[in-house]
Amino acid sequence: MTMEQRKISLKGVDQLQLLGSHDEHLRLIETSFDPKIVVRGDEIVISGEGGDVETLERLFTELLFLLHRNGRLDQEDVKTVIDLVRAGGGEVSLGLKKESAVIFYGKKGLVRPKTPGQEAYHRAVLENDIVFACGSSEIEFAHT
Repeated sequence: MTMEQRKISLKGVDQLQLLGSHDEHLRLIETSFDPKIVVRGDEIVISGEGGDVETLERLFTELLFLLHRNGRLDQEDVKTVIDLVRAGGGEVSLGLKKESAVIFYGKKGLVRPKTPGQEAYHRAVLENDIVFACGSSEIEFAHT
């Protein structure tokens, strides 16, 4: 395996929001992935195995996207992005990927389906032009 190193510029980025108070977001990321992460000045340096470094680079890219879009990041946002990047394998973009199960990006954070019924409904809305929903019990879908 080849060791790689990547640098991510943080110029113009609110590092307190990105890394969290007392680096809580950074610690969560470090415990979730193997590569070494070093923050110096306005730069993040990621060192490790090639694929792992690329995964972390994608993770920070997504976090920066969310931070620029919402103006803030919380612990739940970071956990969500970690889960999405791990599950995504390939390209993940919170702004473009339908399967991300993120319904809405609000000022208070991400809105996601919380139950299997909500997930099924969200999937139906993405896959169909018209979806009718009545009540909150079992969901049946009619496709035309």
